[in-house]
Amino acid sequence: MAYRCDLCGKKKMIGRSHRHHKGVAGGKWLQRAQKTIKVSRPNLHTFKGFLKGKKGKWLLCTKCLRKVKANLKKLPNLVILPS
Repeated sequence: MAYRCDLCGKKKMIGRSHRHHKGVAGGKWLQRAQKTIKVSRPNLHTFKGFLKGKKGKWLLCTKCLRKVKANLKKLPNLVILPS
């Protein structure tokens, strides 16, 4: 199962982070900061109901889930299935 939003396609984002360090000037190369990989994942939630004209269980990010629930309030004939 991919860690990705089914509606907008938002997925994990990889960046680099490092600790605070004194610096590398003046021949202090041995005191350089260690760089580590930082992974930011989207806030995904399961949603059971109709989406894209199909009934199913979907993984949606928080932003898309709020949009879908706002549209369901406008269209009361669509039913949200209990999760």
